[in-house]
Amino acid sequence: MALLPDRHNQPVAIPENEWVRYPNFGAWEFWCRRCGKAGNGIQHSAVSATQQVRTLAGRPVYVNSGYRCPHHGNETSQHCNGLAVDLVVSGYTVEEMFYLVSHVPAFEKGGIGIYPQQGFCHGDTRGRQARWGRIDGRYVSFSYAWQWMIEHPQPPVLR
Repeated sequence: MALLPDRHNQPVAIPENEWVRYPNFGAWEFWCRRCGKAGNGIQHSAVSATQQVRTLAGRPVYVNSGYRCPHHGNETSQHCNGLAVDLVVSGYTVEEMFYLVSHVPAFEKGGIGIYPQQGFCHGDTRGRQARWGRIDGRYVSFSYAWQWMIEHPQPPVLR
């Protein structure tokens, strides 16, 4: 079961019958990958934005990581807040994934990270813009990661 903030921004469970709004995803796809717990769960804003990426792409989107429980993630991570998704768009390069993710308003206004060596893109709905990359196991500026990606073209990610 995933969670949806109510009018006081407190987590409230999304009933199973409401998942029809997200025809390409199931709640389990957003659970902690290490322990399978929903915990405080993924927030509606992250699921909705991920569905928008899927609609724009017109092809499968895979959730590498959604919610992370505090035991399996940095508690300051947007994943632990239920606001982040690491995703792969089948057949797209990380550059193409970035363009898709950045066209979703909730992600565009939030955090976007590019992980060209790992083949995925991060999007979160934190409500303030942040951009970064990860190269050789280190977090780096977005501009550095983008330049690295241009100089080291990667093939589309196939799933």
